[in-house]
Amino acid sequence: MLKRLRSLPTPALAISVIALIVAVGGGTFALATNDTQSDKRIAKKVANKQIARHAPQWALVSREGTILAQSGGITINTTNASFGQFFLDFGKSVARRPVSVTLHYGDGGITGESSATPCGGSSVPGGFDCSFINGVNDAKHLFVRTQNSGGTSAPFGFYVSVGG
Repeated sequence: MLKRLRSLPTPALAISVIALIVAVGGGTFALATNDTQSDKRIAKKVANKQIARHAPQWALVSREGTILAQSGGITINTTNASFGQFFLDFGKSVARRPVSVTLHYGDGGITGESSATPCGGSSVPGGFDCSFINGVNDAKHLFVRTQNSGGTSAPFGFYVSVGG
C-alpha cells in the first residue's frame, strides 16, 4: 500500500502545475475575454490597412512587355520594349522606395543586366528624365532598362519589386 501512495502526485506538484498553466495562458485568456467585438473589428481593420499600405508591389514582365503576373495595380508602357526599355506605372510614387529588378532567365536564357530608376527628372529624388515617352515622366513610373552582357540595350523578361 505504501508503494501506491508514492506513485500519486503530491499536492504541491498538482498546485505548481496549475499555477504554471495559469501563468502561461491566463494573461492571454483575460485579454481575449475583455475585448469587445467592436474592439476586435477595429484592431483587424487597422492591421489590414497597415499591411496593405506597406505591402510591396511586384510584377513579372515578359521580354515583349506583357505583365505575366503581379501583385495588382501595375500597368506598363511598352513603346520601347523592343529596345529593352520598359515604363511601369505603380499607381503611386516609387520615389524613396526600395526597388529590385532581376532578369527572368526563363524568357530567353541569355545573361544580361538590368537597371531601374524612378521617372520624373530632377523633381523626383534619384529621378530620370523620361520625357522622351509621352505620359510617363512622373514619380509613379519606374524606368527599367535591360541589356545584354555586352552593355547593349536588349529586351529581357524581368521580375520587379517596389517596397512599401
